[in-house]
Amino acid sequence: MSISSLGIGSGIDISSLVSQLVSAERTPQETLLSNRSSSANAELSALGRLRSSLGALKTAADNLTNADLFSSVSASSGDEETLLVSSSTGAVAGSYDARVLQLASAHKLHSMAYADADTDVGYGDLTLSRGSDSFTVSIGSGDASLAEIRDAINNAEDNPGIQATIVTADDGARLILESTDTGADNNITVTAAPDAGGEGLNDLVYVAGGTENLTQLNEALDAQLSIDGFVRSSSTNQVTDAIDGLTFTLLAEAPTTDISIQVQRDDSDIADALDAYVKAYNNAQVTLSSVSVAVPGGTSGALVGDTLALGASQRLRTNMIQSFAGDIGSLSQIGITLEVDGTMQFDSAELDAQLATNRDGVMALVAGEDGIGDLVSSYLDGLVGDDGIVESREEGVQGRLERIEEQRERLDLRMERYEARLSAQFAAMDQIVASLQTTGSYLSQQLSALPGFTRTEQG
Repeated sequence: MSISSLGIGSGIDISSLVSQLVSAERTPQETLLSNRSSSANAELSALGRLRSSLGALKTAADNLTNADLFSSVSASSGDEETLLVSSSTGAVAGSYDARVLQLASAHKLHSMAYADADTDVGYGDLTLSRGSDSFTVSIGSGDASLAEIRDAINNAEDNPGIQATIVTADDGARLILESTDTGADNNITVTAAPDAGGEGLNDLVYVAGGTENLTQLNEALDAQLSIDGFVRSSSTNQVTDAIDGLTFTLLAEAPTTDISIQVQRDDSDIADALDAYVKAYNNAQVTLSSVSVAVPGGTSGALVGDTLALGASQRLRTNMIQSFAGDIGSLSQIGITLEVDGTMQFDSAELDAQLATNRDGVMALVAGEDGIGDLVSSYLDGLVGDDGIVESREEGVQGRLERIEEQRERLDLRMERYEARLSAQFAAMDQIVASLQTTGSYLSQQLSALPGFTRTEQG
């Protein structure tokens, strides 16, 4: 701490002097800590870049180990306005003739026409069923209008999926009941148990083949799809279980028209995965080089001479140019080659040629055990996986930064004490000087008062 009154006795700017002495003591130590902190932060940033680029490379390598890449197919429909088809894992190449025999529809009923939505219909218990699920609504004599019956149906907590609406036409208002799901099993049945005086509720009864006081607008139907003459039904307009790995979406009925379905091998996923891997590899090598390069007279990487970056760069390069066991023994045979600048290039035409003649060999090289995907993924897991080398290094650097911060705090405390000690010492000196000046002035006055004392002015 500083004392603002220092120097009054001596005339010296002691506050400034103390500040300069403290600064002279602090600066070398503070500079050293700042340099250490900057170096640690630069190393931490470089390790973060390594984690990011090598992590991306590991993700790309993991993708290569997915054998499903080699079983991908694409499916197409000859009439996409009538029938769509999509493929997923498990689909195999083939061709089929399909017909959309019937679309799925939801059961829909309507009542007779009433004067308006506020017209009383009847009261008692109304039981509605959708397939095997049913619920009952109680209609009170004061809540018996068409609109109130609609609301009672829609608001029933155990309603399994029957939507009630009112349509008002020129001849009156009608109650519409519709299943929220398509399919033959979702047909609607309505029965009534009217209270005395509320017999009008019977007008809403509908039992197919029995009492049909409601009129059917739409029949509850399953979709029907014919594939090579074999019919598969579905409660919805999607058929997912007719052929493994294929999903058919029925859009329009065309019961007499054959639609060609083609399912073909799709090797674009393999090419895309290899292309992504090569790009991730090149990016990783650029990162490894930038963090470890020495630039005379310039800004060098934070990991110059570090065995982590140098070793990773060399190991990855070796993996790319090494020989593999199997019918296809090198990545160059599937179009991945090393350029003079150290980057890798990918030519998908070479891959296509090998897939056409030796698909199993390509699969072993790329996705097999000890293939390039497995080899690189296993190595990188030790670097950037949980508890890997990079994580351990980052934790070590974080520890150094924490210790540097602790040293800063100790330096601050030590400098506060040093400043206080200097201030106290100079304060004491200042008091001594002030006392001596007072004594000198007193003696001068006494001498001047002596008889015969003559003061000689020095010019």
